[in-house]
Amino acid sequence: MEHSYAFKLQVLKHIEAGEKLSKLGKELNIPPMTLCTWKKRKDHIQENTALSTVCTPHGRRKRSRGSKYLELECALLIWFHDMQSQTPPVKIDHKMVMARANL
Repeated sequence: MEHSYAFKLQVLKHIEAGEKLSKLGKELNIPPMTLCTWKKRKDHIQENTALSTVCTPHGRRKRSRGSKYLELECALLIWFHDMQSQTPPVKIDHKMVMARANL
């Protein structure tokens, strides 16, 4: 099971507060080695948590994939969600996306 960056950050706060990895792992049903890896990759998780809250609704991103055009992708994603939240939702085709990307 994959966990969101926001969830991982919450778990890291418990680890920093002094909770033992084994105890936390049992409570959350996560292997202690996974928690250890999260602890080692704390900086990466924090960075991607910040990006996921900007680019995705409710910060539910679970993976980070490198991007040449991160700002463009975030802007397009926000625009897409705005279009879908309208009543009735706007049907978006590839021509609309390309036109919006060229703005």
